[in-house]
Amino acid sequence: MSGALVSLALDVARQLVRAKVEDDPEVLLPAVRELLTSEPVLSGSPCLLLHPEDVALVEAHMHGELEAAGWAVRADPAVTRGGCIASATSGERDARLETRWARVVKALGRDDPWEPPHD
Repeated sequence: MSGALVSLALDVARQLVRAKVEDDPEVLLPAVRELLTSEPVLSGSPCLLLHPEDVALVEAHMHGELEAAGWAVRADPAVTRGGCIASATSGERDARLETRWARVVKALGRDDPWEPPHD
């Protein structure tokens, strides 16, 4: 019974996150800021990869910050809306929704995928 309740709660959470990203794409901005300020600092041609529909939003709100830090922004259709990847010669940080979701469900001792199986 408790497993079924957790599954239901995760299904509801997944739908709420998707709806929030769709209704308010600016929820992406804190994740981008976190990537830009996380330690150790990425170096060597840092580039922020975003879903094509998120590029204009991030540039409109963070152009100065990105430029000051030497970051390029590039559209990547493989990145889900609401997520991003910071890439540089020194490494990569993944803040895609799928990755953040996996961290949350792992903390719950589960492995429910971001994209649930379609029945």
